[in-house]
Amino acid sequence: MILGIDAGGTNYDAVAFEDGSVVSAAKRSADTDDGFETLLAEVVEKVDGSGNAEVDRVVVSTTRVLNSAVQNRLPDCTNVVVPGVGLSPELAYSGDENLVADGCVDHRGRVTEPLEIDGEPSHGVVAVTAKFSTRNPSLETEASESLDAPTVALGHESGGALGFPSRAETTVANAKSKPVFESFESSLHDALDETGIDAPVYYLKGDAAMLSRESARTTPAHTLRSGPASSSLGLVALTERYAETPSLTNAVCVDIGGTTTDVTLVKDGFPALVDEVEAGCISTFYDGVVAVNTTAGGDTRLDEDGLTGVRDGPAVAFGGPSPTPTDALQFSARFRRATRRRRAKHCRRSAIPNRLRRRLSTASSPRSPSRYGRLKDTKTYPVRSSSAVRSPTLSQAVSQTGSTVSPTLSFLRTPLSAALSAVPSPRSAYVRMYTSTPHAAR
Repeated sequence: MILGIDAGGTNYDAVAFEDGSVVSAAKRSADTDDGFETLLAEVVEKVDGSGNAEVDRVVVSTTRVLNSAVQNRLPDCTNVVVPGVGLSPELAYSGDENLVADGCVDHRGRVTEPLEIDGEPSHGVVAVTAKFSTRNPSLETEASESLDAPTVALGHESGGALGFPSRAETTVANAKSKPVFESFESSLHDALDETGIDAPVYYLKGDAAMLSRESARTTPAHTLRSGPASSSLGLVALTERYAETPSLTNAVCVDIGGTTTDVTLVKDGFPALVDEVEAGCISTFYDGVVAVNTTAGGDTRLDEDGLTGVRDGPAVAFGGPSPTPTDALQFSARFRRATRRRRAKHCRRSAIPNRLRRRLSTASSPRSPSRYGRLKDTKTYPVRSSSAVRSPTLSQAVSQTGSTVSPTLSFLRTPLSAALSAVPSPRSAYVRMYTSTPHAAR
């Protein structure tokens, strides 16, 4: 049996897969301390009722690094470079702070000049990259041992096929990703141990391949597009299984999560790939699926200026601290139900003239602005572009994938999609929602 886990910013999902079919599934909130433990216990128990089902392997996809990157929540990093001779160190300046160390390894892997670091890193996250370190990593290893930093990433571990400047940039991305990934990864593996699941664990890379636990801990920036890769692979698999036309050739996949909306491209029956991946404040020279990530999702905080591009927690309707598009959707659905009840009540009064009945029905329609004026517990939030948000609209995101497909995005009419489409430019659209937690949580 294969256990699949998707760890997003809002929810954790797990499925047990055996003999080509899903035999159990579970979902838990990511905002709880025991989310992984209860998730794993439930999905395994559903298989045979005993909770002792044998698991052959565990495959994990996650958007944890991506979510932190696009919200600029990754830690600052000191980039220590050992350029040797014949190359300007500025070509490898990729950190928030950059230090140049003396020392040299030649193209044959021989140390021709000893290491000497002048200065101390200002940040607890450090990346160390030396030229030709893939031939001999001794200078990088010596530097990591001499630096007093809790998190260190080394250039020779980032990839042997990368040149010195690109390896330095990728190493910075790995260093900044490590604290976020390690926190999530340790929680997951503690839960696996607690549940008694003893199976190899693999993490889905951004190019839809798999990575061992040890490799993922060393190069966590590989998971930068793990979530979008999982979404596009799922689209291909589900289409082949259930669609009337099973041969999916070209398609656009739109995955609306709690923190981001990710648009990916399927080309010739497989997720399209690029050889450079970036998100937010980091960039890598790892392969990844073609994707555009916009910082707007179901739990994105809304304020008077519109979408902020930041997730503070769940929606107010689920006990969160800030109004979100999820609350807007719930509010809109509640009004539609109330409108239908009012319209039915009016129409049952046969004595009302038809002309007056039509006017009453129009006044209580979902598009009539006059009905909002009678509410005492609502607030109007104009959905305009925030200066802190620099993400594309859904339409722009689809076009940026290079797709020639023109899908009908009918859900753009909903409050959530109206908010998404309004992120980069001012619109006259408005999102109205309850600002009182008891009302919104009912």
